[in-house]
Amino acid sequence: MPVLSNSMLLCRLPIAGHKAVYEVQPHHLNEVPDLDLNTRALRYGKQIAHEHSGRWYKPEGWVEITDIRTIALLERCPEA
Repeated sequence: MPVLSNSMLLCRLPIAGHKAVYEVQPHHLNEVPDLDLNTRALRYGKQIAHEHSGRWYKPEGWVEITDIRTIALLERCPEA
C-alpha cells in the first residue's frame, strides 16, 4: 500500500551518529539504486528536530525542545 501523506522518519546523522527526525514525502520512500532510506531522508527530507547528548533541539540551531509529549512523538518515529 503506498503512503499518501508526508511521513516522519528517525534518521542517524552520518558524521556523529546522532538522531534526527526528518519529514519525507511519499516519493522519497521509493527505492533508489545505491541509496538507503536513511540517506534519502537526509538528502530530500526536511529536518524537524535533532538530538544531541539525549536532548532534542529545533532544526534552526540549539533551541531545546522541552515539551515531553513532543519528545515522546519524536522518539516514537519509525527508524529509516
